[in-house]
Amino acid sequence: MLFVGNDIVDLLAGRTAGKSADPRFVERVLTELEKRGLKGAESGDTYLWALWAAKETAYKALAKVYPGIPSWPGKYEVIPDGEISGESCGAVVQTPRDPVRVILFISRDYIHCIGGVPGNVSTDMIIHGVEEVASCTGVRARARAESAAARGAAVRSIAACMALAEKDIDIRRHRSDGRLGPPMVYIGGKAAQIDLSLSHHGRFAAFAFIRNKEK
Repeated sequence: MLFVGNDIVDLLAGRTAGKSADPRFVERVLTELEKRGLKGAESGDTYLWALWAAKETAYKALAKVYPGIPSWPGKYEVIPDGEISGESCGAVVQTPRDPVRVILFISRDYIHCIGGVPGNVSTDMIIHGVEEVASCTGVRARARAESAAARGAAVRSIAACMALAEKDIDIRRHRSDGRLGPPMVYIGGKAAQIDLSLSHHGRFAAFAFIRNKEK
């Protein structure tokens, strides 16, 4: 079974811009190696949020394999293939368990990261996308709109990929021990061999999924 994670950061969302200049936040979320990289980065915010997205992506994928794995970002260290710049950048995230290969997609407005486990998952195997969230007012309404946008984008992509009708695809989250589990894909009312990750932040919603072989 292959598992995916993804994360998106709206670079213009409130309290996002300028966060790389917040020493207390940087101290909490970056390792010593990463803090040295931040000092030499062309854009501190891009560097910081790229690392954050990579850590979140790795955690989301691994938590499906190791439910008790810690989520604290300081326990994850991102080792980029090169400079975090341009339109995309590969990296490996060292975690409390297995290393996770990720790829970062960088734009002026957002950073989107995808990755998967176990180690033989290639990011080329992962189908992913980003969609803008319709504007609305109110914190709860906004949260619902962001969640709906991520689900809707995933359903449309899965339907197109599998030549199915969107109405036949359902995304559910089951509650266990008082917590909601990861999103699961159902086709025609039956659980599908598709692992899915959803994320949203600010103006953007994103998804990533991978089709596993049928048992």
